[in-house]
Amino acid sequence: MAVRIPKAELPAELRDAMIKQLGSVPEPIAVSYNNPPVANANSEYSAKVATWTACDAALKTFAHMAVAAQIGCSWCLDINYFLALNQNLDLT
Repeated sequence: MAVRIPKAELPAELRDAMIKQLGSVPEPIAVSYNNPPVANANSEYSAKVATWTACDAALKTFAHMAVAAQIGCSWCLDINYFLALNQNLDLT
């Protein structure tokens, strides 16, 4: 799938952290940095959502995978599959 919005140049320390953590800079993050205030707000919101405990962490991971499959985001599927493996979830 071709990116419709060009990737933006990320701040060096953020780019290096992403590469260290994930192996590369995910396209959704690079694209969102066309508007840095929006990208930063999204990152802060995502970090807060990650701390919510109203439902089981395994259920959250599987829900993220289901939504990613529904919208066709291959990166989202990959990262959530990786998270599921790290949480030792049953993927069968």
